[in-house]
Amino acid sequence: GGYYCSYAMPATAAAAQAQVATLKAVGCLPKPCSYSTEVACEADLACQFVNGQCGATTCSSATDLTSCNNLPGCYYDYTTKTCAVTSPSDACVGVSASACATTKGCVLTEGGQCTSGCGKYVDSTNCANDPDCVVQDGQCVAKLCGSLTKESCLSNSKCAWDDVAGCSPDHCLTLSASECSADASCAYSDGNSPPCSKNICTYTNEALCITDASC
Repeated sequence: GGYYCSYAMPATAAAAQAQVATLKAVGCLPKPCSYSTEVACEADLACQFVNGQCGATTCSSATDLTSCNNLPGCYYDYTTKTCAVTSPSDACVGVSASACATTKGCVLTEGGQCTSGCGKYVDSTNCANDPDCVVQDGQCVAKLCGSLTKESCLSNSKCAWDDVAGCSPDHCLTLSASECSADASCAYSDGNSPPCSKNICTYTNEALCITDASC
């Protein structure tokens, strides 16, 4: 059937001494992925039909967006609150950590797993509910400065951190050439995209400046 029963062990001295006890069912719970047909099985995002049987996917162990994004071949479905398997055409599944950075659309997690970036979301609802992603021209793409922590935000020179607003694009990105040149916190270069970006070399001390390889 589609349910399994839970039994409670009586915590009595007599039962412990005899090592024998009569158990009574305390409740019946739904048994995940107990579908008998492939159609019904595949309709449940937490299940997959393999070798004639319906079972849980490798993604179903994740229970939230963060843990789901750390699993290869998985995406978080906001509507059903389920970590589901991405499209079979997911190009990032099976890609090594060393090749992940050079594979289009792939992101290397902190755990060394190569996963799909924002392109794994096929609908705008799930895309919009991932703080690292945004819908542009009908496609889900990575959001500039979507980091949730101060450390990861400031690791991107194009982002600025505010304790209230969080991570957002640095103000330099919106300045014109003349405005950029007049702002000491910004640096202008025709070769950059965008041409105005945050000036990371604001040292006033030579000793500090030469210790930074970027300056």
